[in-house]
Amino acid sequence: MKVPSGLVLSGGERVLWYGRRSFKSLIGWVVLGLLTMWILGLGIVFLLVAVLKWWQTEYAITNRRVYSKTGIISRTVHDAPLEKVTDATFHQSFLGRLLNFGTVSINTAGMGGYEVIFVGVSDPVKVRAKVQTATDMLKRMMRVQDKIEKLEFKYLAGEITREQFEAARRKIMESTYSAEPVFCPYCGAKIQHNYKFCPKCGGFLQK
Repeated sequence: MKVPSGLVLSGGERVLWYGRRSFKSLIGWVVLGLLTMWILGLGIVFLLVAVLKWWQTEYAITNRRVYSKTGIISRTVHDAPLEKVTDATFHQSFLGRLLNFGTVSINTAGMGGYEVIFVGVSDPVKVRAKVQTATDMLKRMMRVQDKIEKLEFKYLAGEITREQFEAARRKIMESTYSAEPVFCPYCGAKIQHNYKFCPKCGGFLQK
């Protein structure tokens, strides 16, 4: 998976999703450029702005954080650790619904407003679901790590044997990976593995 320019991954960190601003979200600049092409080449400037906005905007979801980089002349970078993420929402205009692009806003605990925003991404429902999945998995692994540390303390204290410790640890890990969350591809709501229809939007869930 591609790593955005300027993003330095920490040990064990890997990119789960990489994206840019969808060129479809810049259609206004493209149309303006085409309409003004005859005015001393002014249209070229608008087309160039569209290309630069696409090229200089990068987003990423890793197994540790969410990241955005924007800006043509100046650069603005936002990132937030997944353990701080409280929710993710998306917004689509009428044109965005027709062309399937929109804005995903990621809220973090202790911050005013939305800390990280993915503007104009393709298929915002799936992007939101990826944020939710990454967040849930990290928080779940943190709970697992806490349980294993408590088991290890019991083992070191002599309360359980090595065999009991390994068996309990294996059971915890197996239950963690078998319970990976699933999200509706239409509205992004969390659902159960065996659902055939989303209880929130009614979308049919193909197997």
